[in-house]
Amino acid sequence: MASQEALLKLDASQLPLLGSLLSVCIALYFIKSRMSSSDSAANMPSPKRTVLITGCSDGGMGAALALAFRKAGFNVIATARNPSKMAGLRSAGVGTMALDILSDASIAEAVSKVSS
Repeated sequence: MASQEALLKLDASQLPLLGSLLSVCIALYFIKSRMSSSDSAANMPSPKRTVLITGCSDGGMGAALALAFRKAGFNVIATARNPSKMAGLRSAGVGTMALDILSDASIAEAVSKVSS
């Protein structure tokens, strides 16, 4: 019983990881449901939707999500603090942009680019 209680206790340092995992699960569910939908209305042509994903350095979860959304037919804007770390995404046809989510100036610049 004590081992089950230990599994249920969360340390505050684990919350960001759990949030990331939850985000990935939700995104993968959305992609899977969009790709496997047999509803005729869902299969009708519609304007392409765009997603912006942060933390997309090659080899990470963000990059994997960017590739999955691209494969599902979305326009993708992948972002990372260092754009040179997204070479693999660029070669796969994913749009990339510099974005440091801890910098107000970087966020404002990204919003300006995406809005235009």
